[in-house]
Amino acid sequence: MPKTIEPNIHQKFKGVEKFTTGERFVLTLKNARVAFSECFIITKKGFIIDELNPIMSRFTSRIFLYPKMPVLKKIEGKLAVISNNDNYFHWMFETIPRMFSLKKLKIKPDFYLIGSNKAFKKESIIKRD
Repeated sequence: MPKTIEPNIHQKFKGVEKFTTGERFVLTLKNARVAFSECFIITKKGFIIDELNPIMSRFTSRIFLYPKMPVLKKIEGKLAVISNNDNYFHWMFETIPRMFSLKKLKIKPDFYLIGSNKAFKKESIIKRD
């Protein structure tokens, strides 16, 4: 069971003794696009890679509600898309470890895409002296 400073285990964690995640991987794409703060990955042929975005399986995203895609901004260099979630827990326990995985694999992107500009995201990755 999770350890906590609270006297009781939160209701969400009761009954969850084992949790497994899918195998981790790094996907490299050339000339792909990224849309919206959910960071939908779209191949150069126009396919959405739904396995990279857990939002796809939970509800219909706004990517399907717009008649056209937003204006594209071309980025020269390697872009690592590491976040598609605005939840603090997922940021700390999924996204931050992705950054360390890239470092461990010696993958050095020129830019990281972190989705929306939540303050806690910036605060946790900005270097301080």
